[in-house]
Amino acid sequence: MSPGKCKILQPSMILRHASSEQKKKQMVKRVKKKFGPKPNPGVNFEDVKFFDRLMGCLSDIDTALGMYYAAGTSITPAELNEACKAVTGSSVSNHLVDVLFTIFDENNDGELSRKEFVHVLKSRNSRGLQKSRELGQAKLMNSVVACSAKAVKDKLGIEA
Repeated sequence: MSPGKCKILQPSMILRHASSEQKKKQMVKRVKKKFGPKPNPGVNFEDVKFFDRLMGCLSDIDTALGMYYAAGTSITPAELNEACKAVTGSSVSNHLVDVLFTIFDENNDGELSRKEFVHVLKSRNSRGLQKSRELGQAKLMNSVVACSAKAVKDKLGIEA
C-alpha cells in the first residue's frame, strides 16, 4: 500500500493537541458525532504530512489569518484553505478541513476563532517549553561548593 493510501482510523494525531483530557474527550465526542462510530475514511497519510507541515509554520498561519482576526471575524473553511495554501504552497484536502473544524470548533458555529484554533495549537506546540527546565544541577553544584567550603573551614579551624 502506498503512503498516500494508508489510512489512520482516528484523527488521533490531531487530537493530541488538546490542552487537557477534558478537552480531548469533548473533541472525540464531536468527531464521533460527526463521523459516527461506523468505519469512516479516517485521515490519510498525505493529510497527516500536511498537518505536520502546518504545525511547523503555525506562526505564519497565524499571521495569514491575522487579517480576519483583526477585522473581528472568525475563519471559515474556505478562508482556512486559502491561508494554508498561501503559507504551505498547497491546498488542504476538504476532508482534513472538515476534520479540523470538527475537532477545533468548540461552539459548532462553523467558524474557527483564534482561541479555538491557533491558540490551542500554539500552546500544544510549546507545551512544557515555556517553563524553565531546571534539572537541579545548579542546586547540586551550590550544595557541593557550600559543603566543601564548610569542610575546609572546619579543617582549618576558621569560624563561619
